[in-house]
Amino acid sequence: MDSHYFAPTSLVKMHNGIMKKIIDIQKNDLVQTPVGYGKVLAKVIYKSSFNCEEMIKLPSGLISSPLQPILINDLKNTWEYALNLKGAEKILYETNEGVVSLVLDISHIIYVDKMKVCTLGHNMKMNNIHPDPYFGSTKVILDLLKHKSWSTGTIIYKDIDYNLDRFGNCISIKSYF
Repeated sequence: MDSHYFAPTSLVKMHNGIMKKIIDIQKNDLVQTPVGYGKVLAKVIYKSSFNCEEMIKLPSGLISSPLQPILINDLKNTWEYALNLKGAEKILYETNEGVVSLVLDISHIIYVDKMKVCTLGHNMKMNNIHPDPYFGSTKVILDLLKHKSWSTGTIIYKDIDYNLDRFGNCISIKSYF
């Protein structure tokens, strides 16, 4: 996985202001967004057979993928990758639970460990960075819809296999187990 995932212990602000671990979020939970709230359509868990992921730890406590887009200036719609933020520390995050992403019905910006971040399939224009052409687009949602567990709201992938374009960019997920 290259982008749009968080440590399972990351705290997400729910619609009522309560903070909840991302791993504990379920389908139809309501999360706080800058424009109200969004409904969780799915939680996606990626597990590696190595039980670890290269991640970034920020001073705020956020632990995310290196290429997780983070909103740093609302007024100018300025985003930055987690790895480029001041105080970003590369870590090898060990977990048996995997790392977690969310799919929302609207907005696609949530509060995780007090930072505004985007979720899978956000399809947003960002002023100063280029969103991932797969994970930041509806293409990932179309692939997730094919997963046998989509209707349950929890999709678990182990050692994902991707189809790549000639430039090495992910264009789809091969494994649907």
